[in-house]
Order: sequence, then C-alpha cells, then structure tokens
Amino acid sequence: MEQKEKIKTLFVGGMFDDKRGKESKIAETIFLVIKPEFAYYYNGGNYRELQMIIKEIEDYRLIYWLADIPNDKPKLVQDIKTRNKECVFSHFEKKC
Repeated sequence: MEQKEKIKTLFVGGMFDDKRGKESKIAETIFLVIKPEFAYYYNGGNYRELQMIIKEIEDYRLIYWLADIPNDKPKLVQDIKTRNKECVFSHFEKKC
C-alpha cells in the first residue's frame, strides 16, 4: 500500500482587522467541503496574527487565502508570492 504524501496546507479565511476580526461562514463551508489533510486553519482574527502567519509561509505547500483585510492595511498576497515561490496558491478576493 502506497503512503500518501503529506502536504502541509494553510487555509486562511474571514476578516482580520485591528480588533478580533470576524469568522466567515463561506470560508468555513469551503474548508469543510475540501477537507484538506494536514491543514492549519485560521478563520478571522487580529491583523497581527496574519503578519505572524506570513513569517512562516515558507512552511506550506498548498495555500488557500480567503482573508478579508481592511483597505487601510497591506493585503499580504504579494508577500506570500515573494516568500514562497514553490507553493500552490489559491487566492480568493471579495469583489463588491
């Protein structure tokens, strides 16, 4: 029996602001549907948490990025692409 390769996955969704942020039901539903193995899951929180996550972004091979970030903050997407050129990166941006 072949052993499945462990792909370290990062899933980030919800609102990240200067307070506590807000969870996203859509991000939660997507996460539950795709059920990535070996995933680190963040759904809403303080913007500083995102900055800490970015510092370790090189550790992940697969990244789902659904973070909703206020317009007065850097979006961090370019940081991900710069710091981790080897990952598979799915970026979902809210359009209004």
